[in-house]
Amino acid sequence: MFHLSEQMSSGARNTTNHSKFGPSMLLENLSLARTHGKDEFGKKTECSFPNLLGLSITVSTVSFFTYRSNKNFLKSLSTKDADGLVKEGTHKRKDLLVITDLYRAVRLFSYQKEKYRIEFRESKLAKLIEELNLDVYSSDNFSEKLENIFQKLTELKKELEAKQGAPFYLPTEHLKKAEKLLMKARDEKNKSRRTTMIGSVHMLISSKNRTREGRIDEILRRGSMASLRENAVRRKRDEFIMERLEYLINLTGKGNEKCFAIKRLWENDQKTTDILEKLTQKNVKRKMELLQNEKLDEKKNGFVEAARKFLLENEETEAFYELKKLYFFILSNKPKYILEQLEKTQDGYLHEKNTEGYSFMDYFKSGVELFENGVFERAGHCFKKAGEILSQSV
Repeated sequence: MFHLSEQMSSGARNTTNHSKFGPSMLLENLSLARTHGKDEFGKKTECSFPNLLGLSITVSTVSFFTYRSNKNFLKSLSTKDADGLVKEGTHKRKDLLVITDLYRAVRLFSYQKEKYRIEFRESKLAKLIEELNLDVYSSDNFSEKLENIFQKLTELKKELEAKQGAPFYLPTEHLKKAEKLLMKARDEKNKSRRTTMIGSVHMLISSKNRTREGRIDEILRRGSMASLRENAVRRKRDEFIMERLEYLINLTGKGNEKCFAIKRLWENDQKTTDILEKLTQKNVKRKMELLQNEKLDEKKNGFVEAARKFLLENEETEAFYELKKLYFFILSNKPKYILEQLEKTQDGYLHEKNTEGYSFMDYFKSGVELFENGVFERAGHCFKKAGEILSQSV
């Protein structure tokens, strides 16, 4: 969970009520309907419905919008106007559609949550600016230390400019102003130099505060949202896996002939996913040409037909999205692929041993390997045991 009880490091200004951005408070502030999700320990946790968290889930495919801040727009404004828009969160942003599957989505949101948690703890950039501030303010031998100070400024500017979020734009502008004042101080005499250096220190302090406080709210809000999304998707993922296990148990009970027939269908699906590997907006037309000779069922062909219509309207981006959905739709219900994805997850409850000394992953892995080798009856037994364990946390 993205814990909000952690405090900022000593010396940080904390004038904002950050507690309003915790997962539970975020649900309340956004007036979201409540349901339960599942955390990385397999426990139920308070959550909301995926669609209310900005997620679209179709069977096993997940899509959602993210964004990058429009720095060019901010640069066209005065620092004061840009500052106001960023504080309000109303600056222009470029929306990006992400399409993936349930397994990858859980890992993605878990990674985001952890990234924001680490940033909240460390506030690395703010600390670096604070160190630079001390260098300038305590510099009796200013001329001798000037080269080192400018080097640190350059490094900080590069690091800030590499950041995508709008909250990093304004700190960069303050650093640039500090740099100009330091260059002016370099050519001044002692008394005037001291006054100019104090102005530079004020710019550095402002930059530090913008980096720390302007980002803290965003970190907490995004971290909390990532946590809610992670738990919502994890619940959906496990429910989908339970459905697939029930299908596999039923399938393996129908005899070898039926199982081999399904395996042949899946092998044909593999040819389609091979075509869609390394799909980009630039090669979408070529991928469509390669798909023409593929035998697809009605559901899968629906994605291709939708993509074809978009191409006729010169909407290559939309066609790309449809083929991306097809790719994950085909992959995500295959037991071998599910195993590969679950082996990459950090969810500990999937590896917890039962009283017999076996975990969900032990049984599921054995079931997949047996199924791949044509030992269907024993595979069905393993799938049943895996389902019994997973059902205790669904």
